[in-house]
Amino acid sequence: MAFSDYKHISQVQEAFQIVAQEGCFLILQDMEPPAQFLDEFRFNQQ
Repeated sequence: MAFSDYKHISQVQEAFQIVAQEGCFLILQDMEPPAQFLDEFRFNQQ
């Protein structure tokens, strides 16, 4: 079946016998941008 024949994600899941899971896969971390980046950012804002 052509991809355009699928109207809903559930049809794709059923046809290919797959399960979709939603979740948070990013781990947030506090970090400072490099000094060179900040210098260039400030320069470009002028």
